[in-house]
Parts: sequence; C-alpha cells; structure tokens
Amino acid sequence: MSIEFILDGRTVSAEPGQTILEVAKANGIEIPTLCREQRISRTTSCFVCVVKDKKTGRFLPSCSACPAQGQEIDASSDEVLDMRRTALNLLLSEHSGDCEAPCTMACPAHANVEEYVRAGRKGEFLESLKIIKERMTTQDNDKLTPQALINI
Repeated sequence: MSIEFILDGRTVSAEPGQTILEVAKANGIEIPTLCREQRISRTTSCFVCVVKDKKTGRFLPSCSACPAQGQEIDASSDEVLDMRRTALNLLLSEHSGDCEAPCTMACPAHANVEEYVRAGRKGEFLESLKIIKERMTTQDNDKLTPQALINI
C-alpha cells in the first residue's frame, strides 16, 4: 500500500520502507548526501541530507527517514539549506583536509587503500595495482623508478 505525502509542495507516493531521499530522487528533487556517495566510505548521521517535517518542525535525515501518510516535507527552503550548510560546516570543522584514513597511514606504500580496495571489489585488479604504484612513485620518487614498479 502506497504512502502519500507532500514533498516540496507536491503530492508524492512512497512504498513502505522507502526513504524520503529515495522518493525525492525518483521525483526529480535533488537532496545532497554523503552516505550514498560511491567515491567515499559510508557516513552515518552526517545530516547533509536534512529535510524538515513542516507539521512537527523537526529536522530529519532524509537518507534514513521514511515518510508517513499525510506528512509534509520541506526539502528546499532557505531554512533547510541553512541547516545543511551548518551540518557541512560542522563536519569540515573537524576535518581540515590534512588527515588520512588509518589504513592509508598504516600502509607501507601509503597507498590510497580505500580507492584500491574499491577497484578490487569491482574486479579491476590492474587498476588497483596502478593506484598503489602511483602512490608509491609519488611518495618515494627518488627511491622507486617506474621500471622497479613494473617488477613488483
């Protein structure tokens, strides 16, 4: 049984278990998100995808909140956009861009572990090796020659 609710002034339908984010995407309403971004690891509760329940005044993470019958959701007002901006600023306040994942720091080659593992999962093993080799040449340019890398 479909759930009807209002999303940015439009009546839309959702299937049970479907999130507000999924319904928004299906209806051409863009909501930014980090947890659904394929290039980074999953982030829970980042709140970048926040929407507002207009009846209760509560802000909800659209990636995990499921709509209720008759609910009215605001996904694009200035207030919602300001809340998203605040959420992103809070995330960035603790991440000045100089940090690395623990697995990357522990890797002897300082390879981008997340990136090469992702490529390996897709079966792109040569791409994984290329990622590792590129990082090694960047880190120890004077110690490893391209020919030496071919022989690894």
